Amino acid sequence: MAKRTRYRLSDAEKDALLDDQAALIEAQAVRIRELEAALSAPKKTSRNSHTPPSAGHKPNSGGGKSGKKKPRPPRPGVSRRLAEDPDEVLQRRATSCDRCGGDVSGQRQSVRHRYDHIDLPPIRPRSLPRA
Repeated sequence: MAKRTRYRLSDAEKDALLDDQAALIEAQAVRIRELEAALSAPKKTSRNSHTPPSAGHKPNSGGGKSGKKKPRPPRPGVSRRLAEDPDEVLQRRATSCDRCGGDVSGQRQSVRHRYDHIDLPPIRPRSLPRA
């Protein structure tokens, strides 16, 4: 088994490495003390901080409930029926890809949406006879 390069250090290099490691350990110990002090601090509420009372604990809130609502039950889609005998049927097929602009006219295409288009006759004003 070959020895690693850290074992081939001179005494001065080993002393420098130990000093660096000791400084790192001391910094970590200070950070641990800070975090433990923060954990032991009392929990902030509307009574001991600047949060409004409305943001505090509500005694009748139910406690363990999460704020998520139940999903609504699925409902069948409701739409107007298509006409039995339309005056005209138009089939719109794509000729080019919206993204790349490539030709798609020869490829199989399926219907994404069907609907009846109703054209109302133009509205004309009608004059009423005077009484």
